[in-house]
Amino acid sequence: MKKKFWLCMPFAVLAVIDFSLTLRGQSPAYWQGNHNMVNEILPLFAWGLRHGPIVFLLVCLLWVLVLSALIVVVPDIVSQVLSLALVIGHTWGAMTWLAYRLLVEYYLCILLFVLSAVLFISAQAKWRKV
Repeated sequence: MKKKFWLCMPFAVLAVIDFSLTLRGQSPAYWQGNHNMVNEILPLFAWGLRHGPIVFLLVCLLWVLVLSALIVVVPDIVSQVLSLALVIGHTWGAMTWLAYRLLVEYYLCILLFVLSAVLFISAQAKWRKV
């Protein structure tokens, strides 16, 4: 069971990147105290943002902890699928912030997908060795 923590690592890293970009992508009005001016599509995270950045960060922490616990306790194939799905989801989420809100060159955004792949494959290799 302990070895499955390797399957949590790429998801957690990409989640932190995604959550950081989510905070970075909020409008000046949001940072001036108008927490109803939320720019987030996922209802759970939008709810957290509407209650302020600290609540958002607590929701993010809970998200990572609960889903990591789930990865650890479910059967191996489900762990792998869940880990990969979360990596893909947070990579896509982070990339949309980079490309559409922060206007980072699209081809540079592809490097995030390469990083995601490296993290996931490395975690798979570590998980299989342990």
